[in-house]
Amino acid sequence: MIEERATAANLHDSPIFDELLGKPKKRGRDVWVDSAYSSGEQEQDLTRRGFRSHVHEHAYRCRPLTAKRQRVNRTKSRARARVEHSFAAMTQMGGMTVRSIGIERARAWSTMKALRYDFKRLDVPIRMGKIPIDGTGLPA
Repeated sequence: MIEERATAANLHDSPIFDELLGKPKKRGRDVWVDSAYSSGEQEQDLTRRGFRSHVHEHAYRCRPLTAKRQRVNRTKSRARARVEHSFAAMTQMGGMTVRSIGIERARAWSTMKALRYDFKRLDVPIRMGKIPIDGTGLPA
């Protein structure tokens, strides 16, 4: 995970969308989100700010997606699945419900959960031998 935010439960994620995006970086210019963000205004804003939008396109009433658009959305879904899997893994690690009072404690809980997920993911390349470990248990 690169960045996370904790907000009140009654707040939709669209108000903090711009805050999470920040500025485009060399590695982070691609934006993968679902069709809730597929307005023309949102697309233009992402392009103007230097991002490459991979927002899912959605069908309209009486205008279903073409076969080509469905294939494009499927390709986009493959990339987004990695993010969705991280939330599924965190749910398996004790759920996503925060049972604390105060946003600061909720943010700390969220950060620790994301950190725990990152350490869990780090184990995979170590076991596959992609990150060599010396005798001390530290990367060589």
